[in-house]
Amino acid sequence: MSSASQRLWRAYADGRRLIAGSGRTRAARRRAGADGDRTDLEKWNRSLAAQHVSYRASLEPAVGSTTAVCVTSRPEQLAHLVASIGRQDHDDFDVVVVTNAESFSEVDVAGAFETVGGAHVIDSPPEQSLGSCLNAAMAATDARFVAKFDDDDHYGAAYLSDALRAHSYAASGLVGKHSYYAHLAAD
Repeated sequence: MSSASQRLWRAYADGRRLIAGSGRTRAARRRAGADGDRTDLEKWNRSLAAQHVSYRASLEPAVGSTTAVCVTSRPEQLAHLVASIGRQDHDDFDVVVVTNAESFSEVDVAGAFETVGGAHVIDSPPEQSLGSCLNAAMAATDARFVAKFDDDDHYGAAYLSDALRAHSYAASGLVGKHSYYAHLAAD
């Protein structure tokens, strides 16, 4: 693992300690530049953002065909899914969408994805299991890398490229995310 990758993983761990308020928070606050009794999450966020820039500059994503796959049974989530996929900064990937509800129109789904370069749409009967739908999506691509997108999750712009970066240094058969972000809004 490169030193930039190690620093980034340490920053993630520090952030978890800062937010949870448990574990080795004093050392985490010191590394984040926080002073006083309270943790300054804004300083941690700035520090983490700078480390992301360093990490991305020091490591190129793995090269190979990439496909984003999604199984959805919720037409109301289609716009959110298109936005999540459309914001990706990785510019060379295909999309396979499996619709798993009668309320989808294949033409409408294909039209929604035209803004992001199109998608291969597979219409699946509602009684098909999630696993069967994912297998259908996998059968529709021969990409070296496949990323699963959920229709209700939030994905940052670098989600695909960062996953490919992780693969380039880990050479693992599977890479993924292990982080959570909660957006709390006032009523």
